[in-house]
Amino acid sequence: MIYKIFIIIIFSLYFVACSSVPRFTNNNDNSKRGNERIKESENENSNSSLKTYYGMASYYAEKYNGIRTASGEIYNMNALTAASNDLPFGTIVRVTNLNNQKSAVLRINDRGPFAKNRIIDVSKKAAENLDMILPGTAKVKIEVLKWGK
Repeated sequence: MIYKIFIIIIFSLYFVACSSVPRFTNNNDNSKRGNERIKESENENSNSSLKTYYGMASYYAEKYNGIRTASGEIYNMNALTAASNDLPFGTIVRVTNLNNQKSAVLRINDRGPFAKNRIIDVSKKAAENLDMILPGTAKVKIEVLKWGK
């Protein structure tokens, strides 16, 4: 009898440990998210965006082209995609270069950037559209248009 109870407890713990846990929460407290690199805008009411962030962007290109991303997709530097440590895969964002007001609509499909003080890595095609190839980085506004899963 004790053996059966022990087995039931072990299986219960196993299934609880395997349950899915959300990787991203959309709360308003930055400290709970554990990432001070993102600065949320004070005014969240900007033209149909669900959330707005400000920070530095960089891009990645040839070195990673053809490599599997964190979402499982193969990275294509000619696609309009981006990497974020804070937004769920599949999230659609509008990234605007604050130096020239050029923007691109991108889909989050990877994790990164891993450089300090950066909030998003964009694909080479996106960097071309944002006119940030030559400087390599840019101060950007990120507007969430549609949350991913």
